Amino acid sequence: GHTFTKKLSHRGPDNLGTWYKKSEGIFLGHTRLSIIDLSKESNQPFHQNNQHLIFNGEIYNFQELRSHLISKGDEFHTHGDTEVLSHFLRRYGVSKLDDIDGMFAFANYMDRRLTLATDIFGEKPLYWSKQKDGFYFSSEPAPLVEMLKLVITTDESFHQEFNTLGYLSSSKTMFEGLYKCEPASLFIIDNPTDIKKSIYWKRPEIHIGRGKVLPLNEAELDDIANLILDSLSKRIYSDVDMGLFLSSGIDSSLIACMLKKDLKRDVLGLTVSFDKNQIHNESIRAKAIAEYLNMEHL
Repeated sequence: GHTFTKKLSHRGPDNLGTWYKKSEGIFLGHTRLSIIDLSKESNQPFHQNNQHLIFNGEIYNFQELRSHLISKGDEFHTHGDTEVLSHFLRRYGVSKLDDIDGMFAFANYMDRRLTLATDIFGEKPLYWSKQKDGFYFSSEPAPLVEMLKLVITTDESFHQEFNTLGYLSSSKTMFEGLYKCEPASLFIIDNPTDIKKSIYWKRPEIHIGRGKVLPLNEAELDDIANLILDSLSKRIYSDVDMGLFLSSGIDSSLIACMLKKDLKRDVLGLTVSFDKNQIHNESIRAKAIAEYLNMEHL
């Protein structure tokens, strides 16, 4: 397990941690990219009595959840979001997963029960495979493919779908017996033969109005701006230097403006450029935007 965990070191070069209990047939491995709370106390697997957590992602509202948990009597020893997630799961189990605002994939082992979950948009990947000797999971396919000697599927419909769309829909992968977790996936595993899979959140139904589309009024524009600012302010918490991919499109340009004007944050703008005549080059416009905002730009 340690050998295959090392194959994910490119995802997290700052620390490699493992934990296993042979008598219960459980192994957890994690490679860390330190962003929030750089101390070793936030390394993973994160242990709390009989609870063991590995977590990939970021909990945007972790400070709000932390305050709530403190009011319930919980005590904290770090200032990171990993410990917050650990306490949250210990107190509420999986009953309030949609209270977590973030991008995540986690595995939580407690009382001989393994719980896996992904965020509601599926931003953080998680792959799994059920074999005769157990249940395996990873944030990338490669370790599982090598460890389990998985072979590419011979189902021609998979190849046709990939060639048509450029990706595979739903939980499909190109390997036999390997699946990708869908958004808001929840697995509760008490043993390799008792696996309960469900979706814990579904997108609300959208009712499209009829008639003429009216322009937004000033109050509605202010509401949208405030929502964006609130969302942005939660997502820029970091204990390391922060950068912004500035493509010169509407989204990244708006975020750059709000960071500078409203949140008073100086960040490094990064733009990927290409040689002329090969592909659309956004670097010239991005440079102009960065200069206008007096933003350092590469």
